[in-house]
Amino acid sequence: MGEHWHGEIARAAFKDGLPLAPDSADQPDLRIYSVQRPSDLQIEEIGQELGLDPRALARARGKHVRARMDRFGESRFLILRPARYVDKTEEVHFGELQLIVAPGYVVLLGRCGVFPLKAFVDKLCARPELIQRGPAAVLHAAVMAVVEGYEPVIMGLEVDIDQIEDEVFRSEADPLRRIYQLLREVIAFQRATDPLAAMLTELVGRDDLPESEHRFVRDAEEKALHAADRAEGFRTLLENVLSVNLALETKRLSEVSIAQADQTKKISSWAAILFTPTLIGGIYGMNFRDMPELEWAYGYPFAIGLMVAMMLVLYVLFKRRDWI
Repeated sequence: MGEHWHGEIARAAFKDGLPLAPDSADQPDLRIYSVQRPSDLQIEEIGQELGLDPRALARARGKHVRARMDRFGESRFLILRPARYVDKTEEVHFGELQLIVAPGYVVLLGRCGVFPLKAFVDKLCARPELIQRGPAAVLHAAVMAVVEGYEPVIMGLEVDIDQIEDEVFRSEADPLRRIYQLLREVIAFQRATDPLAAMLTELVGRDDLPESEHRFVRDAEEKALHAADRAEGFRTLLENVLSVNLALETKRLSEVSIAQADQTKKISSWAAILFTPTLIGGIYGMNFRDMPELEWAYGYPFAIGLMVAMMLVLYVLFKRRDWI
């Protein structure tokens, strides 16, 4: 049901930072449209009302896996990747927030429930000092909300990585699967943060961004760069932990192999020692008529002595070789 459900289009109009009534005769200086899980028909409806560029509409109909920014005429089309960390399953869940920003309007399209779009828009509309700064301020607020959502993800990943580091050096634990799964989540998080940091760096360098917004976008850029750096650090750390774990597993297997070899030596040594009297006793147990020492008075003690002597010789040889 979740994939087929579409939210309703929320429309808000503002003049000088204050909301306008739907029947107001005043011309708004900013319109904000938002919809969660938009259908193609809803995107087309918004496009007709605002006169959006067909290329932006075509891009908005699709789903994307990376943050990006495109320019279509006077409008910018941005894709943001909000994230949420689920500690129970140790997974990073990603969403998609699309923004179409142009003079006079901002369109926000949410693609999943990771980003609370309605709550964000309601909070946004309650800040007239921000609305008054125009579309660029709304863009900044959306980007900042996304990058601030990365901090709980970073904290969750950091806690689990610390736990994995402890597990690696506990012989009873087997963290290989957990390391691999967490590394996969970190790589996915890195794919989401790296393009966003580069995109914001490009945005800060644009001349068409109002000077009043440079500071705010730069704050978001710093947070995005911090998230990207932490993701890179987590990836390097997990790769090192994986290497250490493999080295420890190899060491443990070597120790097991050495222990098994020692046991084999001991078993073989005692088998050889015990084989000697068995061999002599077996030969004289054949009861052939013509055998040496059968009629000798000292034949029996000689045979026993020979068995003991050979056993002692073998024992001393194996002992010197540290086989027993």
